[in-house]
Amino acid sequence: MAVNRSDRSALARRGETRCVLFDFGDTIAREPFFIHPPPECPDWANRVAEVIGPATADRWSLGELTWDDLTAALSTKLGLDSQVVHRAMEDDCRNLRLNAAVVDFARRLAIARVPTALVTVNSDIFSLVIAPHYRLHELFPIVVASWEERLLDKTELCRRALRRIDSRMPISAALLIDNIAENVEAFRHAGGRAYHFRGEARFIADLERDPWLKRSPTDR
Repeated sequence: MAVNRSDRSALARRGETRCVLFDFGDTIAREPFFIHPPPECPDWANRVAEVIGPATADRWSLGELTWDDLTAALSTKLGLDSQVVHRAMEDDCRNLRLNAAVVDFARRLAIARVPTALVTVNSDIFSLVIAPHYRLHELFPIVVASWEERLLDKTELCRRALRRIDSRMPISAALLIDNIAENVEAFRHAGGRAYHFRGEARFIADLERDPWLKRSPTDR
């Protein structure tokens, strides 16, 4: 879809969106991590899930555990050399499929000079492997990751991103695109606008009707 620089004013008109915050997992990325098995472990996804359960994932996303810690734990659990595990985790992160429509929307915003940020509850492997591999910093000048902030609260992470965009940017001027309903509702409750991402096909259809996602959150 073609865009010109005047589109930036369209987002700001009548107090509407002045910046857009993007989630990563299951929003930009279309599949979970660690689902591609290495030859040494055909049951990789299930075995990884046994080690990296919700509580462990939270500690990893808080920066309390590192990629090396999880490599060691998986190596012990699976009986595999740590280098094999480390390489398998890295390879998996380099083979994520992305939602092209979401990436394209972020590019259109960049062309229109609308400020954006990537805000993710994620671990150090995101910053060490995923962000550089997919060159996310080229698309998102501001990237806020929970493990660096030592915080899991998505709304507060978004507030930190907004302060980095502009110290005077109110949450009411921001649109969050996120796949988790609780994050969407919390951001709206805090005064922001939010789009509940429910798959690429629906996102494309919504953009066809509303190219800048400017409608009221209650319409979503």
